[in-house]
Amino acid sequence: MRFLLLTYSAPPGASALDDNALSAIDRFNRSLREAGVLLGTDRLRPATRRVDSDAAPGSREATGYWLVQVRSLDEALTWASRCPLAQGESIEVRQAVPLETRPHNLLHTENQQ
Repeated sequence: MRFLLLTYSAPPGASALDDNALSAIDRFNRSLREAGVLLGTDRLRPATRRVDSDAAPGSREATGYWLVQVRSLDEALTWASRCPLAQGESIEVRQAVPLETRPHNLLHTENQQ
């Protein structure tokens, strides 16, 4: 099963990533690669435009992601719990569903897939 581990920014005014935080992210990336579960990862630049006019000023933005291939949601959550986050950052775990999956199949639980 593929999961997206998506990080969100700390609130405005929080400190930027320092060398220690970047080293921790490098170690996390290495552990994902060594375990053979990492499919891709990137940091994301700030949004240049927002299409949702309801977004509150200063709302949190996605800042990066890891795409992992694991056996279960529990395993994805375990990896997410190991992710080094800066003060105030958060991480969201979402299952990636192949495009060819029909909409009615999206409601199945992981045990049914």
